[in-house]
Amino acid sequence: MNRAIEAREVSFSYEGSGPDFAVSGASLYVEKGEFVSLIGPNGSGKTTLLRLLSGVIRPSKGRVEIFGRDARRMPRREIARVVAVVPQETTSVFPFTVEEIVLMGRFPHLGPYGFESQRDIEAAREAMRLTDTLQFAERHIEDLSGGERQRVVIARALAQGSEILLLDEPTVFLDIRHELEIATLVKDLQRERELTVVAASHDLNLAAAVSDRLVLLKEGRVCAEGRSADVLREDILSGAYETKVTVEALAGRPFVAPDFSGIYGKDGGKDETDT
Repeated sequence: MNRAIEAREVSFSYEGSGPDFAVSGASLYVEKGEFVSLIGPNGSGKTTLLRLLSGVIRPSKGRVEIFGRDARRMPRREIARVVAVVPQETTSVFPFTVEEIVLMGRFPHLGPYGFESQRDIEAAREAMRLTDTLQFAERHIEDLSGGERQRVVIARALAQGSEILLLDEPTVFLDIRHELEIATLVKDLQRERELTVVAASHDLNLAAAVSDRLVLLKEGRVCAEGRSADVLREDILSGAYETKVTVEALAGRPFVAPDFSGIYGKDGGKDETDT
């Protein structure tokens, strides 16, 4: 057993939320080199749990361990050397170029004077090459499309040289083509660089396609975890999402679809092919 990151009975509540916990007694583990997706309805605690795993916030109860060490006893710069985060959305107030954005990922490795070395520049260039963003190096980040911008943010995370990659809904604002491109990129990087990946996702089918295991959250608690076939079941999902779903096998993996019968009407609706 070689666990990269683990949460042990962690709980956390935001200030002003009263007695309600965003995450309540949640436990999960991720083995080194494993791809785990956090799934669950809105407000289930996926983003908060990712933030706890990253060390950005600290649990009020329980503990997070990174390679067996208590994250509370690790300096933030040290955590940043082993854990990189790709947020749901990135905006820039200043007109930074792509290369400048990616070089920001080297901050945990900079010396006391904060100047990039040739090694840092080479690391950033390699990260841009891996994500096919080197061609944009001199362009401003805000001039890129959503898919291109997301690849730049992943490049910045890769430039950190971290072994653990945490992603919060990395494809949420993308169309089908760019969603597939980003998912394929992250999966390829996980395999080739033996990265440990934890991703929050609303797309159950995409999560099933890329993940080794799924962790299903509801109301801040883990209510199911395991392989996609063990978690993406009609009874489990219908209870977690409080809506009826259907699950069928597609290409050897479960495929989830909502129940559209209420939209189609009692007669099932008119088949578009009958026109």
